[in-house]
Amino acid sequence: GDGAVGSVFVGARNIAVTDGGRIRALSAVQNGPMMVISAPEGTMLVSRGGAISNTIDGVLEPGTLAVTAGAINVTDFGIIRTSTVGDGDAGSLSITADRITLSMGGQLNSSSDGGGWAVAGI
Repeated sequence: GDGAVGSVFVGARNIAVTDGGRIRALSAVQNGPMMVISAPEGTMLVSRGGAISNTIDGVLEPGTLAVTAGAINVTDFGIIRTSTVGDGDAGSLSITADRITLSMGGQLNSSSDGGGWAVAGI
């Protein structure tokens, strides 16, 4: 339908998304989702193909993905991303941490496959 998609809020002391696990919002309606993933004093691990993603399919109002942790480790083809598969903007990706480690193919990524904008702030 044409309604707004819900928001995703995850908060914990430590967060691990591994072995192909996903925290994901997908929207194909007018308003993109807001995602907040937070371990403000702990560690966030995205590894072994795990993903935290906010994907938009041609929405007019892009969503936001905000990730906060004391330490963020993205490794072994893990990914934190915003993206669009249509002409809309990918939405913003905001990463806040005291320490960020990317290794072995780990990615922080904001991409637009259409004619829209992709914005990341770290």
